[in-house]
Amino acid sequence: MLLKLLHLDLQAHPPPAGILAVLVKAEPGDRSKMQLGLFAPQTPEAARLDITLARIAAIVGEDRVGRARLLDTHASEGFVMEPFTVSTASSVKTQETKSNTTTLRRCRPPSPLTMMLRESRPHEFYLTGKRYIVHQAFGPWRRSGEWWTQEVWSCEEWDISACATSGETLLCILAHDLLHHHWQMEAMYD
Repeated sequence: MLLKLLHLDLQAHPPPAGILAVLVKAEPGDRSKMQLGLFAPQTPEAARLDITLARIAAIVGEDRVGRARLLDTHASEGFVMEPFTVSTASSVKTQETKSNTTTLRRCRPPSPLTMMLRESRPHEFYLTGKRYIVHQAFGPWRRSGEWWTQEVWSCEEWDISACATSGETLLCILAHDLLHHHWQMEAMYD
């Protein structure tokens, strides 16, 4: 396991010159013994989790592996990635699943579109070459922030139900950047 982690770390951070020797210093740590319930799902070994996380970091980059931590902002990109840690058994809470759930899928990056307004409300738009007619539009919900810095932003969002000329229905969030005057699709509802 240690050799594999060393190999993945050297791939992620190649040395500036050839390697003549490697010195590995190991310090023993507390290995948490966790008693699982009879019907509790088994968790993977901690060693396998470390190797899996290192492999993922080698593929996508170290700054893209971890867990999201929310920042004190209302911006849609208001989070940072911090290293992943396994929580203890006392902090794990079971959640009940509902049968009727709606999923919001963020578009990263947001998809630009061309919007046609009627009486200051979305009427129709063109997205990836398709024409959509807006049937219902809820909003606008205005948000702004960072007005005291150079990263000032201001937008209004609309929840949209639209149909394409081919008949497909699209439930999404459209955002209008009020400072740069452009529209984009921020997210889709599944």
